[in-house]
Amino acid sequence: MDDIEETAENQPEVGHKIRERTERFRVAAGDSKAIAIRVGSILDHIETVGLDLPIFLDAVCWGNENLLVHGKGKRERSALVNSCELPQILERLQKRSRRASSVLKSHALSIIKAAVDTEMDSVVSDFLRTHMIRLQGLKW
Repeated sequence: MDDIEETAENQPEVGHKIRERTERFRVAAGDSKAIAIRVGSILDHIETVGLDLPIFLDAVCWGNENLLVHGKGKRERSALVNSCELPQILERLQKRSRRASSVLKSHALSIIKAAVDTEMDSVVSDFLRTHMIRLQGLKW
């Protein structure tokens, strides 16, 4: 993960500043109709440069090595991962699309499995270390 994103995750005040920036943009953008018009304009532009939303999101979200160090890319990724909107976005994706729902559930399960495996490795390691110390203390 990039330094800026790590800083934003580890320092609540950085995440707060990012969320304030998003809120300023939201207020400046106007009502939902005005936002829809602006988003439509951006989507049109993405198409004119030969991309679509999946390619764009993949590149912005750590999928393009050349964009990993790009200052604006770092800032916008940081804004996304620290946003109040991200959980809502993921929830709407999960609710609105059966395909997205199965992909998100599968990914969530793999994250949970990895977390449980890591914790179990730690528990086993602590358990073995404790018992090895006891065994080493025995007179045979």
